[in-house]
Order: sequence, then structure tokens, then C-alpha cells
Amino acid sequence: MQEFGGHPPLSTYLIAAGIWLAHLTPWAHQGEMNSLSGMMLSPWSYRWLNAFAGAWLPVVIAAIAYQLSHRRSYGLIAGGFAALDGLFLVESRYALNNVYLVLFGLLGQLFFWWR
Repeated sequence: MQEFGGHPPLSTYLIAAGIWLAHLTPWAHQGEMNSLSGMMLSPWSYRWLNAFAGAWLPVVIAAIAYQLSHRRSYGLIAGGFAALDGLFLVESRYALNNVYLVLFGLLGQLFFWWR
């Protein structure tokens, strides 16, 4: 019997890759562990790749604003507003799939407007 997951598989695979990469580090099994993910894991192991991907959101938004306006000040303002937005901060901090949906969507827009 096949289990149905409501999330896109690529983002789930990226979170799993982050867990796998985190277990290759020597500090993966140190510190607090919890079973909120269904198995005993360190929260760092399943959150670090989301935080890394979320850190690129303001950069991508600034690049899109620059591509549309060709003004560095507009790019800096747009990137600054995105960095101050609480939604991106929270979505990046937790192990949620939405960060990848937004990041890949914005990267698609950036590559569409690339000149």
C-alpha cells in the first residue's frame, strides 16, 4: 500500500537530504533530540537546509527587483523588506516545505526576467 503525502516530493527530498548531510557531521548526535519528526532527531538536522534556503530569499527578491528596474536602490529596498518580513523568517526556521516552493518560484521569475 502506497502512502500519500500532500507535499511536493522535491521539497520533502531536500529535507531528507539535509537530514542525511547533517548525520555525516560529528555533532549530529549531540545536544537535544526529539521525536516530533517521527524519529529521534536533532532539530538542527532537519532545519538547517531550510534556513539556508530561506536565507537566499531576500537575495533572489533583490535580484528580481534589480532586473525589473535596473536600479540598485530598488533591489536593496526590496531585499531589505524581504529580510525584515517575519513570514520568511518563520518559514525558514521551521522544517516546512513552503520555503522551497517560494524559493523555486522566485528563481523561476528571476530566470524569466534575466537579460
